[in-house]
Amino acid sequence: MHRALELVLSGSIASVDTAVEVAAQAVELTEHRADAVADVQRALAALHTHGVVANPTVAVALEYPLATAWSDGKLMTGFIDLLALGADAAMVIDFKTDAAPSGGLPAAYERYARQLRLYGEMLRTAGVVGRRQLRLGLLLTATGELHWV
Repeated sequence: MHRALELVLSGSIASVDTAVEVAAQAVELTEHRADAVADVQRALAALHTHGVVANPTVAVALEYPLATAWSDGKLMTGFIDLLALGADAAMVIDFKTDAAPSGGLPAAYERYARQLRLYGEMLRTAGVVGRRQLRLGLLLTATGELHWV
C-alpha cells in the first residue's frame, strides 16, 4: 500500500492499478489487490481534496528521512510517509493502512499522534518548518479520511 502510493505520488507510475501490481509483486502479495487499489484511490482522493497533492505551490516528499540527537548521545531516526511543503504550511502525513478504529481516533492512535508530534519537533529543529504552520495528519486508507492531530 505505502509503496503503491509512493509510486503514484512520485509520478513514477500514473496508473493506480499498475502501481499496486508493481508493489504487490515486490512483496509477493497475491491476495487483496482489489482492496489495495481501492485504498490507494481513497488516499489519493483525500490528498487531492485537502490540496496536498496536484498543487503546483506544494512540494511533496515521500519517505522523508529524519534524524536527531537523542538521550545518551544516541541518534533517533525515522521516515515521514509524506511531507508536503507549501508557502504557508508544512504538512506531515502518516498513512495508516489498517482497519479504521471504532471510537475516537486520538485514543486509538495516540502512539501515532506522539510520533507525528516528534517528527514535527524534528522538522522545526532542522529549520524545515520555518514560519509555516505545522499540520500533522493521519490518513486512514481504509476510509479515505485525513485526520489532523
